[in-house]
Amino acid sequence: MDGGVTRLGEAIEALDVPIDRDAIVAAIAQRDRLDAKITAAVAAYDAAELWDADGATSMTRWLVAECRMSDSMARCQVRTAKRLAALPAMAEAYAAGVVSGGQVDLLAKAVKPRHVELFAEIEAGMARTWRWLDIEGTTTVLRDWFTKADALIEQPPEEESRRSFVHLDDLLDDRSRLRGELVGDDRAIVADALRLAGRSDDELDGRRRTRAERLADALVELCARFLRDHDTPKAHPGRQRPGVNVVIDAADLAATTLRQLGITSTDALDAYLDAHPTTAAERAWYQTGLQRQHEPGGGGAATLSGHDISPALAAAFCCDATMRRVLSTGSTILDYGQPMATLPRSVRDAVILRDRRCRFRGCPRTIDWCEVHHVIHREHDGPDAVDNCVLLCARHHHIVHRDGWDAKLTPDGTLRVTDPDGRTHTTRPPGPGNGPPSNWHGPVDPDP
Repeated sequence: MDGGVTRLGEAIEALDVPIDRDAIVAAIAQRDRLDAKITAAVAAYDAAELWDADGATSMTRWLVAECRMSDSMARCQVRTAKRLAALPAMAEAYAAGVVSGGQVDLLAKAVKPRHVELFAEIEAGMARTWRWLDIEGTTTVLRDWFTKADALIEQPPEEESRRSFVHLDDLLDDRSRLRGELVGDDRAIVADALRLAGRSDDELDGRRRTRAERLADALVELCARFLRDHDTPKAHPGRQRPGVNVVIDAADLAATTLRQLGITSTDALDAYLDAHPTTAAERAWYQTGLQRQHEPGGGGAATLSGHDISPALAAAFCCDATMRRVLSTGSTILDYGQPMATLPRSVRDAVILRDRRCRFRGCPRTIDWCEVHHVIHREHDGPDAVDNCVLLCARHHHIVHRDGWDAKLTPDGTLRVTDPDGRTHTTRPPGPGNGPPSNWHGPVDPDP
């Protein structure tokens, strides 16, 4: 850890904020200055996409996983970092304590991407003025400026001004908070659907509902109707096996298998074959795969449209997919076999019931986004069993198949994922009595 951060920790440990007006005001002002430095570091870390090394899908997800932030807090941190990175005068005033954290929060929420260029022209003057403004005054100034700014923008970009969004944030107990904005046609459609799905109170209700309660009941009823009536694969538990056709030559499949086993030489292959009884045909298949490994581009796979995919992604497909044998000679198809699931449905359903969402740390992806991963790969004789399978979203399924990543699953469902730097993170299934949920940001644990 950096020496400056260490000294900061020591100073905080020694600090005693007295119960005094001026002391509390001064302490909060110093916290704002620290937040300014952290925000600048977050912006630089995000710009370099360093979060990718930890398997995160974005800076927001990295903050949730590594810093134990809530989703809303992480989104706010990233949004503020991006805005201040584009407004250096405001960032400097924030770091100097000229503007407060509350004012910066207002700025980050109010300044849309379409406003940044115009606001950058006057931000230095704004920063000097805001020193004397309270939050109400800052809000008034911002509202007035944005009204004038939007008048200067002849036609705001469609993707910035007309996009709806919704967030469903999990709270404590069994509650969630639904928030967002609906614009244009989206607002009209949802408003009319809620009106049609709504029901007036009657004597059977027992009490009068508020308007907000009636809207909530109508929304739940709409979702229930969708789940009852929707007959596409999404109506079934979990994500359906990948719907992408992947083409891989038999020799390339053998090369991918050997790569997963870590076998790259003739001696290593002979040792493996001696330890695992194989037929003459299987032995020849493996030997062909070893030769293919050393050929340019050997061991690869492609989609039907001709796009190459990595061996790691090909291996992830083989974990939880539907495979079909196709025999061909040149451009002539000799046989097109029936599809065969690579994982029994009963095992897959049991894994979904246990895990319920992606088990990679900090990942909120639900079962609709997930696939089943063999912790001990099939190439290592890993069985199609519940205690060898875990639910991962498509991205994290691909990541754990990369070189340097390792995973272990204990009989009680505990998953330990070790990254290429040797850091291990532990998650537990979210079921009752299982301790912390699957997106728990647990400590670094040694291997059992």
